[in-house]
Amino acid sequence: MRDENISSIVINYSDKLLRDDIPRLENALRNSNGSRTSALLSCKIYNPIVALVLSIFLGTLGIDRFYIGDVGKGILKLLLTVVIIPALYILFVAVAMVSLADGVAQSAGGTLEGGENILIYSILIIAIALLETIIYFTELYFCQKKAKRKNIENLLNALR
Repeated sequence: MRDENISSIVINYSDKLLRDDIPRLENALRNSNGSRTSALLSCKIYNPIVALVLSIFLGTLGIDRFYIGDVGKGILKLLLTVVIIPALYILFVAVAMVSLADGVAQSAGGTLEGGENILIYSILIIAIALLETIIYFTELYFCQKKAKRKNIENLLNALR
C-alpha cells in the first residue's frame, strides 16, 4: 500500500485511537495486501467523545459501558447504582436512627448517649459517597480509553 493512502487512513482514525496505537495501525496497513483495507469501512468504531459524554451523564447507570460493548461492567455499574449502594445507605441510616432512638430512651438528665454510633455511621456514609465519587471520575478516564483500545482491536482484526 502506498504511503499516501496509509497516511490518509491514519489521519482518519487518529482521534479515535491512543497515540501508542497509531504505529501499530501503520504497520498493519503496510503489511496488508490492500484488499483488506476496504474492510476498514465496515469496521465498528466507537467514538471516544460519545463514550465520555455517556460516562458523564449516564455513567453511574453503566450506559457508557454498554455503548462500548462492555456488558458485564455495565450490568455491575447498574446494580451498584440501583441496588447495592442505596441498600447500604438505607441500612446505615436505619441503624443510626435505631441507635439514636436507643440513646434518647437511655438518656438521663438531658445527656444523649449513643452519639458516637451516629458519628461512626455518618463517617461510613461519607466514605461510601467519597468512594462513589472516586469511582465516577476514574470511570470517565477509563471508559474513553477503553473505547480507543476497542477501536484498534477492531481495525487490526479487519486487516487480518
